[in-house]
Amino acid sequence: MTCNSNFAYILNYLLLIYCISSFKINFLANMNSKLLLLGAIVISYVFNISTEINPESDFLVALNILLLFFLFPYFKTRDYTVGHKVLFFIAGFIIFSQLVYIYEITYFTDLLESIYKRADAEQEFNFFITENRNGGIYFNPNQACKYATMLMGLTFVSLQGKFKWIIISTLMVSVVLTGSRTGLITALAFFAIHIFFLKRNFFLTFLVVAVGLVIIPTLEFNNIRSTQLNDTGSLDYKNEALFFYFSQAMKYDKWNHLAFGNFTSDYDIITSIYRMPQKYNLGFDAEIGFMISTFGVFGLVALILFYVRHMRSLNKKYLLIITPFIFWPVTSTIIFSFKSGMVYLVCLGWCVSKSNILNSKPKVSDDLA
Repeated sequence: MTCNSNFAYILNYLLLIYCISSFKINFLANMNSKLLLLGAIVISYVFNISTEINPESDFLVALNILLLFFLFPYFKTRDYTVGHKVLFFIAGFIIFSQLVYIYEITYFTDLLESIYKRADAEQEFNFFITENRNGGIYFNPNQACKYATMLMGLTFVSLQGKFKWIIISTLMVSVVLTGSRTGLITALAFFAIHIFFLKRNFFLTFLVVAVGLVIIPTLEFNNIRSTQLNDTGSLDYKNEALFFYFSQAMKYDKWNHLAFGNFTSDYDIITSIYRMPQKYNLGFDAEIGFMISTFGVFGLVALILFYVRHMRSLNKKYLLIITPFIFWPVTSTIIFSFKSGMVYLVCLGWCVSKSNILNSKPKVSDDLA
């Protein structure tokens, strides 16, 4: 993560404030959970004030996270809806960008790359293409799948009728094309929770869960530039790196760093402190690893409490929106991927606001777009 990219993310927040400035927003709601996260970040900095902290990127990481949570929007009115045309366009554009790479339509691939592709992403992009995984405009298939599952959750809770299932079907195809097992599990979880809580069909719920537990670990697709899943993945690798980090921290008696983090996710600094081998250089590129290495177990607990607080306030109609946070932090990022973090928290804020209205006025119907 570069300094320039962090400044770009801050500009995104300013743009968000401008776009929602005409809405009736309550930024002061759930302030206790926000202050707890602020406390975790401040304590992490105090405990590491004498260490060699990157003066730009580490402070900007902390600032970005605080902006994400303190600008977390709660809408005061029930009039804001999600239009099916917007969701259909976004879903269609994502899968279109994937299909043009599958069928090698060079006019569109060159156009997409001229707009979206970063010069420093060449190696990463070529790796995923070689592995037959399709990220479309995101190039990284895990990032594409993360957005697809967030949109799927929003579609489940905000739409009704045929457009709902057309969009969900489109996004499901997009998830499959990414070859992400975390994405497939998240998508199946949407269906399982939807069936269990809203349809009360226990047998079908069990069937969906069984598909996820039995089929996904060994699923393979061998079509050209389609998905190719196998028995190996990043989950074991990242868990191994995290456990090694814990063992090294205890070995060198760095309990305060375990509790309050190192105020950095820079692997070179982590390596010098804990003598970790080079093979774990990508072991902390998931939400849990980032949070523990940067702000410690205290920071992770503060983050979990923030989500639990909102999960408890969600009406069962909107409960599905919390699903991406349950699965993605294990193998990827939400909050530490600041662009997707902003998108997810806006969606979560909309669902929390809708739930508060439903919970306070249960007899009033909630018409959705």
